Amino acid sequence: MTSLSFTSEHAGLIEISFDASEGGRATSWRVDGVELLCTHGTDPVEHGMYVMAPWAGRLESNSLEYDDARVELPPTYGPWALHGVVMYRPVSDPVITITADYSKAVFTCELIGWPWPGQVQTTWVLDSEGLRTEIEVSTPSAFPAILGWHPWFRRELAGGALASWHAPGAQRAVREGDFATGELQPLADSNGPFDDAFYVPAQSVLLRWEGWGSMTIQNSHPWFVVFDELPDALCIEPQTNVPNAMNTPVVDPCEIVRSDQPLRMVTRWRIERDRDTDGR
Repeated sequence: MTSLSFTSEHAGLIEISFDASEGGRATSWRVDGVELLCTHGTDPVEHGMYVMAPWAGRLESNSLEYDDARVELPPTYGPWALHGVVMYRPVSDPVITITADYSKAVFTCELIGWPWPGQVQTTWVLDSEGLRTEIEVSTPSAFPAILGWHPWFRRELAGGALASWHAPGAQRAVREGDFATGELQPLADSNGPFDDAFYVPAQSVLLRWEGWGSMTIQNSHPWFVVFDELPDALCIEPQTNVPNAMNTPVVDPCEIVRSDQPLRMVTRWRIERDRDTDGR
């Protein structure tokens, strides 16, 4: 098990533990001893915080079309080919760097189970502002890709702090069944609970545990999926595009990874503790 720790200026002591056998996922994320992540189930889809690559979410008919070819993918979770292949694969030995200013872990995973050759590199950096993550997918070929993070946050922290989320200006990608239609609807006109993609022009979502503190998730891309249908978990998932954008784009076409053009997503997870809490 690999671990990182760093004392943040705003959050206190941050400690993250990783499992290299399941895509280098975070299995624990503690802030001053308070665990932020939860386990909903034993399947790799259902716990921790993991990379979704080279696609995030569901694909219509578990397939995509690219370069005049139709690619079909086997189901991995119920009837769906879900959230890519990285979470099921071991990563190479992490490269760990510890300095006075930051702690960093870098994981590398080959895209096995994907019809094109490629590699995903994941970087985690703890510094004075909190956590910064980076996902980069590269290839000697070319293929469409959607990258994302899937954190399973606890709805209630130790001490009873309850979670809520806020995304001013967000627009929900209207769904017909499981897939976006290409239309957007203001969040204010949408009814939850949600298992939906949101276009967020500010590229930022606020997750708040009342009485404990908040987390600002600032992403390099404007898409987030929110899954808040469960009583014990809340998933705020920054992504490079809407799920199924390979088949049905909503705002922008799906990005194409090329030999000279990797796809990169950078996310800052900035935690701000409430000053009047006791740290628990």
